[in-house]
Amino acid sequence: MSKKVFSDKKAGLFFWFIFPTLLLITFYHPFEQPILIDRAYLLYMSQVVFRGELLYEQTTFGYTPFSTLIVGYLMKLGSIFSLSTIETARIFGILFYGCICSAFYLLAKSIWNKTTHSIIACILFTGLDYIAILSGINAEPKLWVLFFSILGLLHFHKQHWLLCGLFFSLASMCWHLAVISLFAVGFTLILLRANFWSRLRLVLAGVFLGTLPTILYLSFTNQWLAFWQQAVLRKINIEANVIGESPFEWLFRSIYPAFFTEIFHFILGALGFMILFFQIIKKAFNSYNSIKSSATTIFLLVYTLMWSGFNTIEFQTNVDFFPLVPIIIIFSVYFLTFVFTQRHKFGYILGFGTLILYSYYNAIYYQIPYSFTQQHQTFSRLDKQFGNGMAVGFVDYYTVLEKPTPTKFVRFVPYEETMLKHTHSCQSIIETLKTQQVSYIIEFDASVRKRSALSNKLFNLFGIKITKDHRRMKCIEHIINANNHKKGHKSFEIIMEKIPFKTLFYDREFFFVYPIDLENM
Repeated sequence: MSKKVFSDKKAGLFFWFIFPTLLLITFYHPFEQPILIDRAYLLYMSQVVFRGELLYEQTTFGYTPFSTLIVGYLMKLGSIFSLSTIETARIFGILFYGCICSAFYLLAKSIWNKTTHSIIACILFTGLDYIAILSGINAEPKLWVLFFSILGLLHFHKQHWLLCGLFFSLASMCWHLAVISLFAVGFTLILLRANFWSRLRLVLAGVFLGTLPTILYLSFTNQWLAFWQQAVLRKINIEANVIGESPFEWLFRSIYPAFFTEIFHFILGALGFMILFFQIIKKAFNSYNSIKSSATTIFLLVYTLMWSGFNTIEFQTNVDFFPLVPIIIIFSVYFLTFVFTQRHKFGYILGFGTLILYSYYNAIYYQIPYSFTQQHQTFSRLDKQFGNGMAVGFVDYYTVLEKPTPTKFVRFVPYEETMLKHTHSCQSIIETLKTQQVSYIIEFDASVRKRSALSNKLFNLFGIKITKDHRRMKCIEHIINANNHKKGHKSFEIIMEKIPFKTLFYDREFFFVYPIDLENM
């Protein structure tokens, strides 16, 4: 494709929507991606909205609701065309991935004058496998955070303060901790000084518009109290216990497991960050290599420091890193363009070819060790063999079979126990399970996990514990013990990919079945 196509904004926008979408469909097998653990939990929440249930009354959901509501309502639209909730989530997720990539193209195009720089940025961005893999399952909340963060960065750069506040606010309505980006905006405006109050008023107006849909939803459904208890108080109660436990874990986890094949991104990004930081100190911007706006450069550094600080004290999973991904790419491109120029044509062509190979070779070799078809067959067989089951420790069972959980508790794991306020609550759960005619418990047990040889070596290298202690809600412990079960029947196993690098890094997770009789309890 000619350079003219890439330099034209409309043509570039179209290309960076179509190309990543085709890449996802062709190489990442979106309709066979299994729906596991957190992916299943977040997809289940949209299924709750699809069924017309109240998000915080019927579940233990702990996020702000905006993106979950959108996907849930899209599931209703998909049902008109006889699509299942899972099919709708996947199709929209694929298209949404194209939207994310085209939004990033707009950001890159606006930051750099040179077309080549924006092309390099987009290649690096679309070479991140994990974003594509997640998009093929569902447009989950932190993918929306990534999308809105990109748009927020774009409009900060353009100094569209109302839209900047709007998009960063929408990001926080998908994941409440994304409010960190708004703090970064406010602090940067203080540093810039010029027109502070007029800019701040527009940002706050955007914040109001961004929060309005969530305010209306919680008000019209009368869920303010449930939202406050679950998404605020309970999250503080749970997460305060792990704050600062491992301040440098995010530096490893951002690479392992999900970004193992993109280590180079983070090295380049770190080098680019340091160069920009020292240029800020010395006030010595290079006219050829630097980002167009010095105000944007300052904001990128403040934004990076704030999000890095958050990940240092409270990092849980790889998707917590998503708000920083566009910044890492920008810093990476900055470093590359700082070191190399088109004056060395042969080296430039060689480097560009290496960049393409590095970004996309893993997609070509990507394989799924355990498919959605296998997962659906397994759960359907269990449902027919044992009757009505209750999953403990994972919500995959309900999500895949597209059926509601028997109680408000989604996972029946210890963190949900904070919601049990009275001594008779367990008995209330038992009565509910009787009504639902639950006849067996299927439980995920992380303590018997088995890892592949290469996964074990990598875990040992980083000093990460191979297995986890098995913990369950006390009420579930009571039910299992009352049925004289010391150990369940190992019914099936799932191979979970830990790194999207061929099929070399994986876990074997085991699930146990406990037949139960609740009539005499």
